[in-house]
Amino acid sequence: MQGGRPWLIWACMGLLCAYNGNAWALLAIPVLRLGHLNARVARSGKVFYGYYVGHLAALAALSALGA
Repeated sequence: MQGGRPWLIWACMGLLCAYNGNAWALLAIPVLRLGHLNARVARSGKVFYGYYVGHLAALAALSALGA
């Protein structure tokens, strides 16, 4: 991990695993690394609003079908 104290993140995840009784919390550590990637992402508000409305419609459809 970049910067600071990576042992602190591992310790927190270890405590979370002990509390939950499983090790699934450790899968979050690779996801945390994605925050340090230098990648250009095209940002468009219209794409976000389309996705947002679309996923709400999909959730409403699933709810109406009783899934």
